Amino acid sequence: MDKVKLEDNSKMKPMERKRWEQPIAGGMTLAGLSYQMFDGDDYDDFQNRYLRARYGWALDDLGKRGLKESHAVSVTLYAQTMAQSVRKEKKGTRIITELRFPENEKVDKRVYPERIQVNCFTTKNGKRSEVALTIYGKPAVRLPESYWLSFTVPGIESVIAEKMGERVDLMDVVEKGNRQMHGIDRYVDLITSGETIRISSKEAFLLNVGEAQGLNYSTNYPDKRKGAHFNLNNNLWGTNFSMWNEGSLTYHFVIETLNRK
Repeated sequence: MDKVKLEDNSKMKPMERKRWEQPIAGGMTLAGLSYQMFDGDDYDDFQNRYLRARYGWALDDLGKRGLKESHAVSVTLYAQTMAQSVRKEKKGTRIITELRFPENEKVDKRVYPERIQVNCFTTKNGKRSEVALTIYGKPAVRLPESYWLSFTVPGIESVIAEKMGERVDLMDVVEKGNRQMHGIDRYVDLITSGETIRISSKEAFLLNVGEAQGLNYSTNYPDKRKGAHFNLNNNLWGTNFSMWNEGSLTYHFVIETLNRK
């Protein structure tokens, strides 16, 4: 087994480090891990687009009382590569990457996890990748936040997901339905002119098409060419979601090329 140790970026200034992206199976790219925080203006905009009227119960369920008096800011930050190693194994290549979110003067660095690691194995034929992303020591944060893992591939023509045991075209949603965000069972297929690339997710089942944004309600269809984005965790809504979460968790994804024309 050959091992190549790449440059350690831990001593570089944050502005000098690269945003993490990584090629994987089927010509697909792991297009970044993002951290988002939202402020009161973000919620005002979301509620104005989502609610028919600003009922008190709706503001509580779909908002954050007192948020404008908090230290919340509106920001999206992309994880950067701190260190990376490449191992040539018998059946393919394994890349292990250490990530970190960049420091931002507006964001209290105590909201960040202790450590992030991505373990990605891709077979020699380039048709299958197995990704394990581990967030270590995530702190409990009451401010509205979310984490997203993004996947892109050139030339997406349609997006099909397994929902309630059936294959559903995510570009064929009833009028006034949620055309941006979907709960899926096990997988989503990104279909191009030459192949179908399936992303199977074991732990993360909330999916956005087009952009990684939790408060982006719209009756318009997203731009499917901008890929699929899995929500790893969030505390954005007052119903059916925890107000905070903490600890360490690994998210597993399998990316497969199902067919080539």
